[in-house]
Amino acid sequence: MIRPRKTLRRGEPTEAEKQECRIKARTRVRGMCEYHMLDGTEVLGVRIEASPHCLIGPLPLEGDLLTRGHLCHLKGKRVYGWRESDVQRHLWGCFECHRWEHQGGKPCPPKS
Repeated sequence: MIRPRKTLRRGEPTEAEKQECRIKARTRVRGMCEYHMLDGTEVLGVRIEASPHCLIGPLPLEGDLLTRGHLCHLKGKRVYGWRESDVQRHLWGCFECHRWEHQGGKPCPPKS
């Protein structure tokens, strides 16, 4: 079992500050998945690809993991940080596109 840290890492925002970043990102795109809107373009040197299973439509801020919106980092949050001033580093996306991004645009292989 992975235990949560008792203290914040240096430069890591509090939960309230993270929630504020999520709200700003969601408001900027009216709750829609940015991966779907930016599909095929390049932002900050990162090629944006939407998942073939993208959830098109407004994504709620709260809810279960599969249906709510996710704050996605274009660059590593530990290296580049959470800088609120640099909102272009954060995209608002659906679960499917966020998962697709972490898998490098490849579908997850089936378990054998």
